Amino acid sequence: RSAACTARVFDAVAVAIGSHQEPSQPTFPGMEVFKGVVAHSYNYRNAGSLAGKNVVVVGLGESGADIVREISGISSLIA
Repeated sequence: RSAACTARVFDAVAVAIGSHQEPSQPTFPGMEVFKGVVAHSYNYRNAGSLAGKNVVVVGLGESGADIVREISGISSLIA
Protein backbone atom coordinates (compact mmCIF):
# COMPACT_ATOMS: atom_id res chain seq x y z
CA ARG A 1 0.00 0.00 0.00
CA SER A 2 1.33 3.39 -0.96
CA ALA A 3 0.76 6.49 1.15
CA ALA A 4 0.68 9.94 -0.41
CA CYS A 5 2.87 12.57 1.21
CA THR A 6 2.31 16.32 1.25
CA ALA A 7 4.93 18.78 2.43
CA ARG A 8 3.85 21.85 4.41
CA VAL A 9 5.77 24.49 6.34
CA PHE A 10 4.73 25.35 9.89
CA ASP A 11 5.92 27.89 12.44
CA ALA A 12 4.66 25.95 15.45
CA VAL A 13 3.54 22.48 16.51
CA ALA A 14 1.08 22.08 19.38
CA VAL A 15 1.23 18.56 20.83
CA ALA A 16 -2.03 17.71 22.58
CA ILE A 17 -1.62 14.13 23.72
CA GLY A 18 -1.11 12.64 27.17
CA SER A 19 -2.71 13.63 30.42
CA HIS A 20 -2.34 16.96 32.18
CA GLN A 21 -0.39 15.35 35.02
CA GLU A 22 2.12 13.52 32.79
CA PRO A 23 2.28 14.95 29.27
CA SER A 24 3.45 12.63 26.51
CA GLN A 25 5.99 14.35 24.24
CA PRO A 26 6.56 12.24 21.13
CA THR A 27 9.40 12.77 18.69
CA PHE A 28 8.89 13.16 14.95
CA PRO A 29 11.31 12.68 12.07
CA GLY A 30 12.95 16.03 11.36
CA MET A 31 12.08 17.45 14.77
CA GLU A 32 15.75 18.13 15.50
CA VAL A 33 16.01 20.55 12.57
CA PHE A 34 12.58 22.20 12.97
CA LYS A 35 13.19 25.90 13.60
CA GLY A 36 9.72 26.65 14.95
CA VAL A 37 8.14 26.04 18.33
CA VAL A 38 7.06 22.60 19.58
CA ALA A 39 4.87 22.93 22.65
CA HIS A 40 2.73 20.48 24.59
CA SER A 41 -0.82 21.50 25.51
CA TYR A 42 0.28 21.11 29.15
CA ASN A 43 2.31 24.33 28.72
CA TYR A 44 -0.28 26.20 26.60
CA ARG A 45 -1.67 29.31 28.29
CA ASN A 46 -3.08 31.54 25.54
CA ALA A 47 -3.19 31.97 21.78
CA GLY A 48 -1.13 35.17 21.62
CA SER A 49 2.18 33.51 20.78
CA LEU A 50 0.59 31.71 17.80
CA ALA A 51 -0.93 34.81 16.15
CA GLY A 52 -0.25 34.94 12.43
CA LYS A 53 1.64 31.64 12.42
CA ASN A 54 1.06 28.41 10.53
CA VAL A 55 0.26 25.86 13.23
CA VAL A 56 -0.25 22.10 13.22
CA VAL A 57 -2.03 20.52 16.20
CA VAL A 58 -1.14 16.88 16.85
CA GLY A 59 -3.85 15.02 18.76
CA LEU A 60 -7.43 16.16 18.73
CA GLY A 61 -8.77 15.21 22.10
CA GLU A 62 -10.41 17.87 24.23
CA SER A 63 -7.18 19.84 24.75
CA GLY A 64 -6.32 19.83 21.04
CA ALA A 65 -9.84 20.84 20.07
CA ASP A 66 -9.77 23.69 22.61
CA ILE A 67 -6.46 24.98 21.22
CA VAL A 68 -7.72 24.81 17.62
CA ARG A 69 -10.84 26.75 18.62
CA GLU A 70 -8.81 29.43 20.39
CA ILE A 71 -6.22 29.96 17.64
CA SER A 72 -8.60 29.66 14.69
CA GLY A 73 -9.25 33.38 14.56
CA ILE A 74 -5.65 34.57 14.85
CA SER A 75 -3.42 31.96 13.17
CA SER A 76 -2.70 31.99 9.44
CA LEU A 77 -3.14 28.25 8.90
CA ILE A 78 -4.18 25.42 11.20
CA ALA A 79 -3.73 21.81 10.16
